[in-house]
Amino acid sequence: MCSLRVLFIGGSGVISSACSWLAVERGIDLTVLNRGASRDRPLPAQVTVLRGDARDQASVQHAVGDREFDAVVADRDLHLAPATVTMIGCRGHGPRQAA
Repeated sequence: MCSLRVLFIGGSGVISSACSWLAVERGIDLTVLNRGASRDRPLPAQVTVLRGDARDQASVQHAVGDREFDAVVADRDLHLAPATVTMIGCRGHGPRQAA
């Protein structure tokens, strides 16, 4: 069975860093996209870290390249354009927001 491939936008904040550790513990193949600005909460060694600014589509494209993910998670209101999420290569059913 293949593990779930998930991209976290951010991933090093108080809540998202805890989620990153939990995701890895659960066997998720986790990739994190962030600017590398925070070093207060180190990520698990198993995490693939991509450097880029989620608000800049060209930066995201450069960082993500042709990688594909089963899910993309952004726990902050980054106002990501649907085109950015689609460009990331999420194999789900398109962008959705949690209620």
